Amino acid sequence: MSAVLDRALEANRINTVAGVIYLSSPAKFKTSEKVYLSVREQEGRLYPDDVVRQLPTINSHHPLSDEWQIRKRSAKMLVDYLKDRAKLLTILETGCGNGWLANYLASQLDCRVYALDINEYELEQGARVFGNNSNLTFLYGDLFDEILPILSFDVILLAGSVQYFSDLTYLLNRLVNLLCEDGEIHIMDSPLYRRGQVNSAKDRTRNYYKNLGFPDMAAHYYHHAFDSLRPFQVEYLYKPGGIIQRIRRKIFANTLSPFPWVKLALNPN
Repeated sequence: MSAVLDRALEANRINTVAGVIYLSSPAKFKTSEKVYLSVREQEGRLYPDDVVRQLPTINSHHPLSDEWQIRKRSAKMLVDYLKDRAKLLTILETGCGNGWLANYLASQLDCRVYALDINEYELEQGARVFGNNSNLTFLYGDLFDEILPILSFDVILLAGSVQYFSDLTYLLNRLVNLLCEDGEIHIMDSPLYRRGQVNSAKDRTRNYYKNLGFPDMAAHYYHHAFDSLRPFQVEYLYKPGGIIQRIRRKIFANTLSPFPWVKLALNPN
C-alpha cells in the first residue's frame, strides 16, 4: 500500500524542500502561519531541536511538563491500541506540527507514517530532527486540495488539531474517503463540547487570545460540538467525564487527558 501511495504523492509533488514534500502551494497560508507561530512562541510552545528530539519526554521543570505528561500517556495508549494489528499500518497524522507524535508512532509500531500540515516552520523542524526515521514522511499540503489518493490509510489521526479546522463534519467526510475499507479515524487530545458549552468556550478563547496579545487568533480557533460526530459511527475509547476515568486521573496524578479519545470506523465490529 505505501509503495502505491508514494507513487501517487510523487505524481502530485510540487517540490521537496528541507526534507518536506510539498503537495500544495504555501502562499495562501503565509499570513495565518505567521500569526499562529507568534502565538506558539508567546505560549512557549516553539521548542529548540534538542527538546523536540526527546518529545514526548521533557524536563520535569519545563513550564509545560504537565501537558507533556498527558500527551505522553495518550501516545502510549494509542500505541498499545494499534500494536496488535496483524498488518503493516499506513498512518496519516493531519495537523502534525513538529511531528513528534508521528515519529513516536513510526518508531514504536510496524507502520509507515505520513505527517501532514500547513505549518512550514514546524514541518521543516520535524524533517530536520526526525529525518533519519525511514518510516516517516513529512508532507506540506492543504487536505482539501485532494492531494491524497482515496482508500490510502489504515489509520488517520487528529491529535490536538481539530480546533484549527472550521467545519469538523466536513473534515471528517473528507478523511473518510481516504480510509482503507477497514480504516479508522482517531481524535485525541482535542476539545469537544456539548452544544450548550460552545458559546462560553468561545468567550474563554476570545479572552485568552486578547490577554495574550493576539486577539485575531480567536478567528482561527474553532469550537466543535459532539453533535458534529452524529453522521458517523463513533466509539469512545476514553471518556474523561466518567466516574472510572476521574478515579484513574487521580491515580495517575492527572496525567490522563481531559479530552476524549474518539474512534470513527467505516466497518465497526
